[in-house]
Amino acid sequence: MKESITMIGNLLSDSVDTERMAAVRDATREVTSRWDRKYYLGCIEDGRVPAELLEGLADSGLLGVGLAEDLGGSGGGISEEVVLKETLSLAGLPLPYLIVPNFCRRVVAKFGTPEQRKSFIPGTLTGTSITCFGLTEAESGTNAFAMRTRAEAVSDGWLVNGQKIYISGAGDASRMLLVARTGTTDSGRARLSLFILDLPRNGVTMTPMRTSATLPERQYVVSFDDVLLPPDALVGEEGQGDRSMFFALNPERILGAAGSVGLGMHLLNRGAEFVKVRAPFGRPTGSYQAVQHPMARAYLQLQAARNLIYQAAADFDRGRNLGTAANAAKFLASEAAYDAYEATFQSFGGAAFDRDSDILPFYELARLQRVAPINNETVLNFIAEKALGLPRSDR
Repeated sequence: MKESITMIGNLLSDSVDTERMAAVRDATREVTSRWDRKYYLGCIEDGRVPAELLEGLADSGLLGVGLAEDLGGSGGGISEEVVLKETLSLAGLPLPYLIVPNFCRRVVAKFGTPEQRKSFIPGTLTGTSITCFGLTEAESGTNAFAMRTRAEAVSDGWLVNGQKIYISGAGDASRMLLVARTGTTDSGRARLSLFILDLPRNGVTMTPMRTSATLPERQYVVSFDDVLLPPDALVGEEGQGDRSMFFALNPERILGAAGSVGLGMHLLNRGAEFVKVRAPFGRPTGSYQAVQHPMARAYLQLQAARNLIYQAAADFDRGRNLGTAANAAKFLASEAAYDAYEATFQSFGGAAFDRDSDILPFYELARLQRVAPINNETVLNFIAEKALGLPRSDR
């Protein structure tokens, strides 16, 4: 199994790797050989943060990937972060704890004050300080400009009231990068601003949600009741949070896509190993075209998505506008990962329903990636408008 993963990982990496990216991949493989899928599932079973894995990533300098060295990071850009996320997922270790702190610190590094960078960034390099992102609301969904959570300027700072939902890892977090309404435009859209909110804090209530996904992070409803933030909690300019937010969300979609590709390939590896030896009629079921073709098709789809992911990452690192590419990568990768799941599940047959086979939990992840961090229907609307020039969809 490990040999198969390494073989496919090498095959996929040859055409895109720089020396730095190859170093990130090798270092990540070394870490995942010590803290593997069994360890990861144990953390989920025990309801605890995979602290040892995070510490191992920190000790290898991998938590600093994508952050400039003069800010304490290991250098590189989102291309190296993509390698890290993909390689972790290829080993069966999807780690949202990694994505959120990375894109939040990217915002603080670009738009924050020197004092904010000094207080915010170091914890993301050690894995000891978990960051959550307060964006989603029950009523507004993917329309952030309809959010109701409000931050009102008062004499001694900002007074926050409202509620967020589906906030990953909030109960383990020591800080939140919060998106709140600080005004309204003439057209009725929210003027958005970003704030750093240290946790725990008076007036902040967290309620665990009963969601179903085999991840160490739990989801929370986070409520704000007259939460007072100091004046220097504001990141960037008041009312310009949408600019900062999308600077974070496009990388999030690229990194999420990299995770989808890694998980899809992890599943195909698992399926390929299984059908090589399963032979109820004397020949391996892997010799049947009905088994081979869906798996081969999923492999090709994953490879195509992966190429777009790395191109989008390279464009971002060059400072190019990548809204279309980031959304396209997210769509293709999530759909390809879902197809890889279907092919693998079918290849396992009834054995896939055995919890000990560790196949069924991947359905939740494969399905989730078609919905989060943005649903694929909204992505198609975006592509139709931006790439094809069609009228903006109103539904």
